[in-house]
Amino acid sequence: MKILKKGFTLAEVLITLAVIGVIASVTLPNLKADIDKNVMAQSLRTNVSVLKSGFAQMKAKEDVDDIRDTVLWSDLVSQGVSASSGQDIKEQVKKQFGKYFKVDKMTSGIPANIKVNNLKLTADNTMNSYVRFYMANSATYNFIFYPASYTSNCNKEFCNPVADLILDVNGDKGPNIYGKDIYRFYIGETGDLYPYGSEAVKDYNSEIKLWSDESACAGKDPKGDGFSCTARVIEEGYSINYR
Repeated sequence: MKILKKGFTLAEVLITLAVIGVIASVTLPNLKADIDKNVMAQSLRTNVSVLKSGFAQMKAKEDVDDIRDTVLWSDLVSQGVSASSGQDIKEQVKKQFGKYFKVDKMTSGIPANIKVNNLKLTADNTMNSYVRFYMANSATYNFIFYPASYTSNCNKEFCNPVADLILDVNGDKGPNIYGKDIYRFYIGETGDLYPYGSEAVKDYNSEIKLWSDESACAGKDPKGDGFSCTARVIEEGYSINYR
């Protein structure tokens, strides 16, 4: 009895390969985008931990409970350090900050390739006045340091931010988009980080919207400025659940 061996024709093989190619062209970009978002969200988690640990070490080593009583704030920030400060004061700030964080270099202002957020608003010059630390882990920490201030009888979670922080988890590398690789915080007097879009920040500064506000960072395709997405990513377990 003769056994017939049946195989695929060339046409069938080519059609199958074409279908696979179409499916791959649709799914692979989405898969890569999801992987990239996960990498950035986990890098945010790592850098938040680094910052909290560094500020805790700063307080412990200098035996203070309030970060405004550390050398960095009481001696240096009190001189009004900013992007326009002289090189001497910047070097002192870098040296003091570098005692607790691994700093590669320190600059100021906004890099030319930082874009607007994913919401296509007007050009963002927010970082022009920031002191910019390039970290050994490839992130950049951009600070506006606030001189020490003390609010008596404060009944809020925090009343005296000591700095505004814009954290870029992968430095000058793209996409340079708020809510993707760039995140914004207040730093409180305890050294804790308060993300824009959180209840605590809204309570302190009513002009900053909660991330759940539909005009801030809600839904699959947020329409706000991207700042408030910081709280959303953290509150949702360091996940970027939007485009």
